[in-house]
Amino acid sequence: MPSIKLVFFDLEGTVLCKCSGATETKVAPSSWFTIAQHLGEEALNKEKATQVRWNNGEYSGYLEWMEDTICIHKKYGLKRNVFERILGTVDLMPGAEATFDSIHSAGVHTALVTGGFKEQACRAGVHLGIRHVYAGCEYFWDEEGRLAFWNLLPADYHGKVDFVRSVARDYGYCREELAFVGDGQNDVHLVPIQA
Repeated sequence: MPSIKLVFFDLEGTVLCKCSGATETKVAPSSWFTIAQHLGEEALNKEKATQVRWNNGEYSGYLEWMEDTICIHKKYGLKRNVFERILGTVDLMPGAEATFDSIHSAGVHTALVTGGFKEQACRAGVHLGIRHVYAGCEYFWDEEGRLAFWNLLPADYHGKVDFVRSVARDYGYCREELAFVGDGQNDVHLVPIQA
């Protein structure tokens, strides 16, 4: 039986602690939700409405849902300093550093895949020495710190599967040499994965 050579991790609720707060979706509370909370009650209600729409299958896919949420962030004036402060308050899971040290010392590669923010994923990646980081959204700001542009990638649900397959294929690893650690319903698609 082959040994594990590559371990993929989800980010929020797995490598990073979960954000607090109740959501209307089957996905764990995230930085997306926390940002909406900081933008005020109206923004939060609109964010909850997008979660209901997602649960009801009203979006064509994850990218469309993210786009709606980003429009809420832009409309209600998300600023770079607030965004960075919110992302900076989410701590690593207890034992994360020791876990990654142990994995890396055994010669096993690690990767991070999240439907969340690239800024948050890269911060965790740098801190923990994760070689491959793939995230759903990256924000860009104008000179006044206002949200000016965003880059969206299909990095949740089936998008996670595509990334796992791509990295595994590039290394030449088979399914039995892969592991995935996640905490949400959006990670279930990775269970039957074929490399």
